[in-house]
Amino acid sequence: MAHVDFEDTFAPVVKAASVRTLFAHAAGNRLPINLFDVETAFLNANIDRLIYMEQPPGFEQPDHPRKDYVLLVNKGLYGLKQSGSLYANDQKKKLVELGFAPSEADECVFLSADKRIIVATYVDDGLVCAETQEEIDWVITELSKHYTVRNLGTPTKFLGMDISRPDPRGPITISQSTYARKLLAKFDMQDCNSVKAPCDQRASYLHLRTETESPADSALYRSMTSSIMHLAIWTRPDIAWITNKLCQFNKDPSELHMAAIKHLLRYIQGTLDYAFTFSPSEYNSLYGLFTDHENFDFTPLHGYADASNASDPDDRCSTSGRIFFYFNAPIVWGSCKQTYAVALSTMESEYLALTEAAKEAMFLRQLLSSINVPQEQPTLILTDSDAALKHVKNNVNHPRSKHIDTRHHYIRFAYNAGDVDIRHVPSASQTADILTKPLGTIKHLEAVKLLQLHDSRYT
Repeated sequence: MAHVDFEDTFAPVVKAASVRTLFAHAAGNRLPINLFDVETAFLNANIDRLIYMEQPPGFEQPDHPRKDYVLLVNKGLYGLKQSGSLYANDQKKKLVELGFAPSEADECVFLSADKRIIVATYVDDGLVCAETQEEIDWVITELSKHYTVRNLGTPTKFLGMDISRPDPRGPITISQSTYARKLLAKFDMQDCNSVKAPCDQRASYLHLRTETESPADSALYRSMTSSIMHLAIWTRPDIAWITNKLCQFNKDPSELHMAAIKHLLRYIQGTLDYAFTFSPSEYNSLYGLFTDHENFDFTPLHGYADASNASDPDDRCSTSGRIFFYFNAPIVWGSCKQTYAVALSTMESEYLALTEAAKEAMFLRQLLSSINVPQEQPTLILTDSDAALKHVKNNVNHPRSKHIDTRHHYIRFAYNAGDVDIRHVPSASQTADILTKPLGTIKHLEAVKLLQLHDSRYT
């Protein structure tokens, strides 16, 4: 048994948004990308303090009785709390020695000095993107001098995602078909009947359990929400709203919540093969919509923001939704309750949603700049709230907004600095709408089209 002796245990991993951005960058610029794996990763890092452990049963040394002798730990053994952190630091050190530097936007994205090579790491798995295959092979060869590295070639699986790229420099399609099937089997729902929407109209009225409502199995419920969350975070923006909603009742779910989550699983049953494709394009899907936006065909990054005012029946908080596209597919999305403030009007809730979107845009701009794709123009954010748009450009109605906390005015700062550009679109064109209310309120096929999800039945 190892002696408990540690301080730092945190091991950073690449962000989901960074992974999707890297795939979009590779597909949009026709760059090769390879996957690699480090075998027995933790055993490569030296231990950072003096630790002893008992000789494991069955591995005693005859000349050194187990009752009298212990083993000195030299490496980060699997099972030690600090092993992940030790390996992450060791890996970072090796990449820095090769001339790489971590991105300021994501410390697990490393750039070569000339920014021609990008390495993204997730514990013992990694992605390498470069202009030539020779540069990718060089990185893996150099890392092989320190670790046992397997070059897995063009990725087909990564962190639970199914990746398809028949042409090493062609479009990249991402889904979680395999994971979704395992998810349904885990909860014995693999043979359930499918439904056309992730929730019904009653989802808007989901509330905290009352004394008259029957409690559900909380352990099973939390297992369901956490498993579904992996889908919502990595590849399925269409279930982001309902997943966020259901997770708010993890502490004390009722049978009503259990029925809602089983409805969501039936929706997943009917959408197992949903995917999105990053692909090179001559112009953005919004090209021509705004004629005064110079060279918009060369700025494929754009986003949407939306909010539903006072939609939570328990505390009347609003819900924010945001989604950003890059090379024809979503790279960032999110749906969350505005717990940091209670909006007093629709304009205010939309304004707060724009602030959240602006912060996401700044992260993406910083990330793209670090991989040598600087955004020369403001990042376009589209909203269906003309009142919020006017408030960003000029405080036209001070009495109705003077109470808004200073930190929520970040959107105005970003707009005035020229980092983002806010434009108005009709509600029917608002992609982020599906992240703030039940999908059942929108025609299903229209929502699928807005999200640019691809399914063989609808193409």
